[in-house]
Amino acid sequence: MPNGMRDSSRVGPSDRTPPLSRPIRIEFQRTRGPSRIQWRKSSAPDPHRVKKDFLIFITERVKLLRQSLAAAPHPFFFGLDKVELQKNLLAYQNALLSKIYTKGQPKFASNIQSQQSRGKVRTLDQALFNVELKNDFIHYLQERTGMVIDEELLRTLADCQYPDTWFPLARAKKRKLHLHVGPTNSGKTYHALKHLQKADVGAYAGPLRLLAYEVFSKFQSIDRPCNLITGDDRRMFGPINESISSCTVEMLPLHANFEVAIIDEVQMLANDQRGNAWTHALLGISADVIHLCGEERSVSIVEKVAALLGEELQIHRYERLNPLKVTDTLIDRDLSGIQKGDCLVCFDRLTIRTKQKQIEKATGRRCAIIYGGLPPLIRIRQAQLFNDDNNDFDFLVATDAIGMGLNLQIKRIIFSQVHSHTSEGRQESLATPHLRQIAGRAGRYQAIDHEKADNKSEPMPNKDVATTETVGVRPLAPQAPGLIAAHSEFDLQYIRQSIRDKVPPIESMALEPTSTMIQRFASQFPAEVPFSCIFFQFFQMAKYHSSGIFAPPDIKGPLWVLSLLDNVSGLTISQRLSFSVAPAKAKSGTVPYLMKLGEIVSGASRKDLLDLREIDLELLDKKENYPVDYQEQIERLHSNLELYIWLSYRFPAKLKSKAVAERARNIVEERINNLIAMTKEEAEEEAEEHTRENSAGPLKMQLM
Repeated sequence: MPNGMRDSSRVGPSDRTPPLSRPIRIEFQRTRGPSRIQWRKSSAPDPHRVKKDFLIFITERVKLLRQSLAAAPHPFFFGLDKVELQKNLLAYQNALLSKIYTKGQPKFASNIQSQQSRGKVRTLDQALFNVELKNDFIHYLQERTGMVIDEELLRTLADCQYPDTWFPLARAKKRKLHLHVGPTNSGKTYHALKHLQKADVGAYAGPLRLLAYEVFSKFQSIDRPCNLITGDDRRMFGPINESISSCTVEMLPLHANFEVAIIDEVQMLANDQRGNAWTHALLGISADVIHLCGEERSVSIVEKVAALLGEELQIHRYERLNPLKVTDTLIDRDLSGIQKGDCLVCFDRLTIRTKQKQIEKATGRRCAIIYGGLPPLIRIRQAQLFNDDNNDFDFLVATDAIGMGLNLQIKRIIFSQVHSHTSEGRQESLATPHLRQIAGRAGRYQAIDHEKADNKSEPMPNKDVATTETVGVRPLAPQAPGLIAAHSEFDLQYIRQSIRDKVPPIESMALEPTSTMIQRFASQFPAEVPFSCIFFQFFQMAKYHSSGIFAPPDIKGPLWVLSLLDNVSGLTISQRLSFSVAPAKAKSGTVPYLMKLGEIVSGASRKDLLDLREIDLELLDKKENYPVDYQEQIERLHSNLELYIWLSYRFPAKLKSKAVAERARNIVEERINNLIAMTKEEAEEEAEEHTRENSAGPLKMQLM
């Protein structure tokens, strides 16, 4: 058979239907408007062809598994050498393909087949499937070799029914909970911070580095020593047990004692990817008084937690400080109706840059941009440019990254659309809470008026368990409403409906086990079993509270990282778990970089920061003739530097170039800021300055 051709007769039925030979179905689709019918051709996939394609896909995945096991660091696997192992893997492949062909796909393959039949499988779902396939093969080997693992003991070790017992320091305190709920721009976090300001020892925990940095800066501005603790930044001005600390939720110290603690955006505990950090913070923070700030939909779940813990809860409800109004006037797509103080919301970087140029060309004024890929400090600078009335940055184009974490003086939010693209390429309408979060940024209440209004509000009364009050802080003078607009009447109707709709309460909160629990669970398996399979098996066996208040998280992201590191020998379980929560994006370009960092931490490699190809500092020596994707390359370099810095805080003895990485990151951030904020003339002037500064030689040599 010629090289590169596949013998499909081995893995599927005998039909020879070409891939494109599929029946065509004609559909009628009525569009909006009177009596207009649109004809559309759609391809109805042949079920036999779909099954054959899936069998080929399975064969390719098993081949990858064979390569992975051949490269595994352990010479034996369940007592089998690698030759015997490959024979068993071939037998497993034949048994699996036969089962799929005769009985349909196994349970673990149902999700992947639906994606594969559409021609695109998400990276994280591929990682999950690879681990599931590996786990299924291990069960197959257990049956073939007679290996016995005590499943009853494993289920006991994976018991997650009573997470309140995991935090004895918090249970030893008589904690009091205050829940501050209200819409965006209602002053709930502001009031909670007033209580933190009165404490000698306390902590603020927010969802973003931007928010942690903002609180840190506020305390510094009033000459109050405050620590900053985020994943990639530590600024310590005193012991944690003796001062105020501002943290991201994931970094909140649960081993310390506080007088007052704030957990911001508490509704995030329902998020299946990050929610575990809020759950652990709520259950585990050792503080006399805890202020929780969030949306109305979080009330029910917090009440259940308070009842479970037997702790006092007081609820404070807030009203928005100025109204929101959906305008009736549509904004033309040529943006001829755009006004100073407007923010156009888009959902991808390419559209943002296109709209920025369109607005600047049409108005002759500057336009700031904000999106999630920008470094946090650059987002702050762009926000400052937009908020400053003494420059020509009159407009803002942004993604949903403005939903939280930035103070923006936006007069009107203009939605370019009310749907975003999923990772599968499909379009989905914005969820109601998400849309409200973005829309609520319009008409931000001025801080100076906020101070005055606060002096008019009543102090919090002492009440019994789960009592409520409506704070209802009002401005001293009528405030202009925050305006919301869109390009189409359909989008406006969707926005109006979303703002009117009552959001259902949160039913459950994401919960992961502690690292100690996972290590005890892993100790029951032979050393050669890949840790990604053990991690996956834990959640397969985990039992949660019968009330449904706790739920397992989405583990695809951690599994993707853990499966990459399976063939890196020498890493401890604790180190693997640290890597699994690192800020690494699931992209193909990240894979070799993560592997190299894993090898450095394990001791298998003696390379360091400047030896890694992914840290291409020569990009910063470019002064002109930038490639088309130059900004994308610079942002990728920034992400790689941040990942190194994040890991260097966890493994300082292995990753020793943190100071160099931080200096390089600062230079990269300056370059990104210049790329997005400068005019052509300013860029040329900056290039000349850059040439003078680099007369000593390439930047890489200067940093060494």
